[in-house]
Amino acid sequence: MRGSTAREIRTLFSARSCQIAAAIFSILLFISAPALCKAKVTPPPATPKVEDRIETRLREADKAYVDGEFSQALELYKQVDIIDPRPKTRLRIVDCMRELGQLSEAVDILELLVKDTALEKKDKERAEQTLATIRSSTTVLALHMNEQEARLLVDGVEVGRGPFDKSLRRRPGHVVVSATKSGFEPWTKELDLAAGSEQKVEVELSLEKALGILVVNVAGKGSGNLILDGKDVGPLPWTGDVPAGAHDVSAQSAHGISALRKIAVSAKGRTELELTVVENPAKLHVSTASASAVIRIDGTPYGSGKYDGELLPGKHAVSVEQPGFVPNVYNITLEPGERKSIDNVVLERSPTSQSANAARSNKGIYVQVALDSLIGKSTNAISEACPATAVDGSCSSGPLFGGQIDVHVGYSLGIFGVEGFLLGGSNFTLARAEYPRDVNQNESAWFGIARKERYLIFEPVFGGGAAGRVSTQGKAYRLSTALGMGLAYRATELHRKVETIGSSTQGTVLRRDNASNFTGGGGSVMPIFIWDSEIQLGDTPGTRAFLGIHSQIEIGSEPTVTPGGSTLGFDVTRGDPLPLGSGPIEIRRSPAFYIGPRFGIITGN
Repeated sequence: MRGSTAREIRTLFSARSCQIAAAIFSILLFISAPALCKAKVTPPPATPKVEDRIETRLREADKAYVDGEFSQALELYKQVDIIDPRPKTRLRIVDCMRELGQLSEAVDILELLVKDTALEKKDKERAEQTLATIRSSTTVLALHMNEQEARLLVDGVEVGRGPFDKSLRRRPGHVVVSATKSGFEPWTKELDLAAGSEQKVEVELSLEKALGILVVNVAGKGSGNLILDGKDVGPLPWTGDVPAGAHDVSAQSAHGISALRKIAVSAKGRTELELTVVENPAKLHVSTASASAVIRIDGTPYGSGKYDGELLPGKHAVSVEQPGFVPNVYNITLEPGERKSIDNVVLERSPTSQSANAARSNKGIYVQVALDSLIGKSTNAISEACPATAVDGSCSSGPLFGGQIDVHVGYSLGIFGVEGFLLGGSNFTLARAEYPRDVNQNESAWFGIARKERYLIFEPVFGGGAAGRVSTQGKAYRLSTALGMGLAYRATELHRKVETIGSSTQGTVLRRDNASNFTGGGGSVMPIFIWDSEIQLGDTPGTRAFLGIHSQIEIGSEPTVTPGGSTLGFDVTRGDPLPLGSGPIEIRRSPAFYIGPRFGIITGN
């Protein structure tokens, strides 16, 4: 045990010093080889004993430690530990690491030392006391960051790059954690760490915001507040950072307003403009019969349904617009201080829109993509004809679950439509059997020692066919149902996992064992019938979402599958593993019925 612990600790240190020494020795031997061959053979000088060299290094290391040269002392102690690993040397290494702040490495060494059962009592007590002292007087900073290649810094020193998930042990106190990456906002968090605690920090970077500088002045000696995108952001003149892009800018005071200006601010650019506040503005009120009609003044949209606001005196173009309708345009002239109203504007439907609606047809091609869930009753041999009951055992089986994707491509004639479909997916069933006692080969094909068995049955399927569809002709929503038939190919994959249990009549059998194997079964082609019913939401023609029910019937039984033989348990008297048998399993009986919800999208007519 002591040797094993020594090897684990030596892996914490670099073996580079030994490699460098070996390389230098080889080079010197190669250079001096010719001279050695010609020279008179003389006895080599006496080599200092290993113990003397170790003591010399220890004295040098102790002196460096006393003089405060902790890095030099640490390197010398490591060299001694490589030659002659001893607990006392490692404890001195830990002392150096504590002085240098290498707390995580010190804890790793101490944790290995306290596990060493061959360690002397006084050394173990010192190791345990030192470990407890470090843990109680330090704190753990657990850092997690997912962003790739982001730099993670602690107190300005880089500790790694993302993704990063590591715990750092450090002295308690104030700490600053930061992260940077090009194209992202800098991230910083300050913490006060208490001794003996653990602080988890989740670093999440956000994309850098594109900003520009906007400078707005007011002409002459005027005053007022800046209205930026409809919000009062403060008195003029005004300078600030705004998101890059288009903005609406105007000025407003107690006695007047300025004209609305549309500007474009570039990222990291500077945009300047000057506004003129006009006293005694005019007021305009506009209302429409439709709440969705858009009101524009001089080409700028001012909302929908209703407008109340101040405008500069002079000429203005007021328009009320709505898709599918003829816009109304009013050219008005406002005098200073005038109040004007344009009430209850009613729009007429566009002739082009009316003809388009009249020409609308529900005839044409459509494509439907759906995700179907399949739920049914399992009819495999484990659930229907349990082989374990013949030898005092039992079986159980859960319901059958599955899912598939189906694609329908069809042509709508109005209410009726014809379509072809393709589908693919898989079912799975979980079944269990228990043999509470050992079963001999002459009793059952399922022979073996007492055990529990679990079966996971996968049934991949692929098929297609044709269907007819009936749909209502609503504009915003439709009820639709389809009935079809075709052929499907279904295969089988069986996973058998076996675990021993304690009951036994043979005391010489080792019970702690398990076995696992996969078995593929032959596939078969069978007739398939489908019925879909759903509600479709959306305009036609166009793209619509739907939610409904899918049911499916398959005619034909799956072929039987025989799990592969194996071994389970071990006879300690003979020294042989014990055989494990299996019989055939019928996967599914005909007919198989599935039903479940479905959802997806349909586009076209």
